[in-house]
Amino acid sequence: MGAKGVATPLREGRGGSLRVALALTTIPRKIRSLMLVEALGLPHPEWVYGEAATVLSHLRALPLPLTLRTAVGEGVESFCSPRLIPAHSYEEAETFIQQHARNGLWFITYPFLTAKCSGTALHDERGLVIEACKGDLWHLLEDGVVDWCWQPPQPPRGRWREMVSEHELMLLLRFCSRIPRKHLAEWLITPDGRLFFLEIYPV
Repeated sequence: MGAKGVATPLREGRGGSLRVALALTTIPRKIRSLMLVEALGLPHPEWVYGEAATVLSHLRALPLPLTLRTAVGEGVESFCSPRLIPAHSYEEAETFIQQHARNGLWFITYPFLTAKCSGTALHDERGLVIEACKGDLWHLLEDGVVDWCWQPPQPPRGRWREMVSEHELMLLLRFCSRIPRKHLAEWLITPDGRLFFLEIYPV
């Protein structure tokens, strides 16, 4: 599932590109990030995103438990983005959305995922730089833990063999190669070997 009801349908024609540009400025940055993941053909969870009514109408099509994240709309001040990880029931998820729907928030939901390995992929003037950690991404982003890194065509450095297979490594390279210059992507690999991209944004 993708961006159902994220924005008013955009139509090309006279002034069409201007309308597209104006409409995109009303979409939160985090939502635009998910749209870019889709546009690049990167593997991602089966997710639903949009305003409260849109997400509520599709919520029960997703398997439990769920991850619920929020995104702040343009022009809305917020000191934090509420999240619920995980929601063990649809009722719990619906209550969370209804409680925050009046705060100008947009919602992102997808099945709860665990990670055996996660990381970032940055495409900058050095080329592609992949950094990874064991388990959840916050170990890298919050604690600065880097268990292995890779700057192709050089071989990976660190404990990568403890976390991923060669097949998973090549799959990661295949999709990370699609990342545009001056962008950073966040990804994870599940214990059963599925690769998902969760966000990509300019840096």
